[in-house]
Amino acid sequence: MAVYSGVLGLSVLVGLAAVSVSAEVSPAPQPVIETQGFSGSHVHSPLFYYPEKRRSGVLGQTSPLWDRVIVSPTSIDAGLVVQNTDFSGYIWNTKTTNITMSSYSLQDIDGVVLSPTPPFTVGALNDVPTTITILVEGSPILDGYLLYDLYEVNVITTYRTYIQGLRGLIFSFPPGLPYVEGERFRTSVFRSYTGREVRKALLEKPKFSWSYKVKLTEEDLQKIQRFVRYALRPTILHPVWSSLSHLTQDTDGTTTIYLDTANRDFQPGEYLLLKNESYEDAVQIESVGAGQVTLRKPPRYQFYAGDMVVPLKQAILKQVQRLTHRSVWGEIEIEAEEV
Repeated sequence: MAVYSGVLGLSVLVGLAAVSVSAEVSPAPQPVIETQGFSGSHVHSPLFYYPEKRRSGVLGQTSPLWDRVIVSPTSIDAGLVVQNTDFSGYIWNTKTTNITMSSYSLQDIDGVVLSPTPPFTVGALNDVPTTITILVEGSPILDGYLLYDLYEVNVITTYRTYIQGLRGLIFSFPPGLPYVEGERFRTSVFRSYTGREVRKALLEKPKFSWSYKVKLTEEDLQKIQRFVRYALRPTILHPVWSSLSHLTQDTDGTTTIYLDTANRDFQPGEYLLLKNESYEDAVQIESVGAGQVTLRKPPRYQFYAGDMVVPLKQAILKQVQRLTHRSVWGEIEIEAEEV
């Protein structure tokens, strides 16, 4: 599975240092300022509420914590989203004037909601708690930004939170035999006014379906069983193994990859899987040409000529049945259908 980086952010901790002294002498406490990686709550210091102390140098005009707006978190690693999931944050205004959160937007991502709903005011030397909700419905791969537009004195400044994760399990396990990959059609049958039988297609194109056995480690097997048990919709990204191809050139950090696309089911707007023995990456397709595919974003990792490239289809796990009970390896039988 693709490995995602952890949550990043800005930590602010301001307080007073405890000083160990004798009973006769009690020197005035000194302010301590510390910044570090952070994704949680913050602590206010009373020094923030007295601008004259800042001007007199008690806090210091050069402090990175003063006269600015801090939006937290700066990034979210949502992991595998199987139900609507909330992440807490805040907009912290350390300026001496009010600011207005006028609107928010999404860049390269969907199914994300911010509350409270803009517009709202963040008072001077104050903060407003926020909640970022990632909905279970949406694109299977989360890799984009939540953008905040903050208005102050005729100037709009945009802040952002990077969000990454998955709404569907990338089911890249090599299938066992027998492997059945089919296409399903759906039609409606009715009689016309002449009495003849008429069939109407309910799908614009047939949907893929899969049925096979797969051998997994006990750890992976239990993860899949928990996923099916707790997910509101057990969505997966399933490879179309009949369209397997291989890179003809090493990736070079750009959005273009080179491979044999003839008679393969690579479709713009859908996804593909780049995979070798060490790692894998799922990327959305921008366009498809003869012998090359243009991606929405460059792959996260370096891939080499000969590495596998296979189309991915968003699908629903219809059935997962455990066939063996071993301590290290297990075997399951799955049925899945493209959505």
